[in-house]
Amino acid sequence: MYEGWVAERWETPLSGAQRLSLLELHDDGDLVLLLADEEDPEGRVFRFCFPEPPAYRNIQEPFRLELWEAFTPELLPRTGPFLRIPASPWVEELQSREPLLQAWHPDLQHYMVCTPTDVVEVLCSAPPEIHEVED
Repeated sequence: MYEGWVAERWETPLSGAQRLSLLELHDDGDLVLLLADEEDPEGRVFRFCFPEPPAYRNIQEPFRLELWEAFTPELLPRTGPFLRIPASPWVEELQSREPLLQAWHPDLQHYMVCTPTDVVEVLCSAPPEIHEVED
């Protein structure tokens, strides 16, 4: 499934997190992820809002062995917990099977958020809005 995938680092305010935590995921038309670095002494939480993504999936990290085997060991430490998949096979597959997807979302990007417990993949035409959550 992941053969030929190429990942690149996706810069976010949490790109340097050593232990990223997914606190919440909800879909109300937009996909919202609340994320935090467990080692952040300030305890900051960031809200990632993907506007109307046509597709996303969340698979528990232990079931992603095939994904990790597809990426070279030297790649993962350089990329961190946030990845983009340029020329995504998942985007190509969906667009080939769903003609309206290509018409309505011609510029789909494939984003990945990797935590010790979850791997969330999102296909979205625009990058998420990212804001620090205020108390």
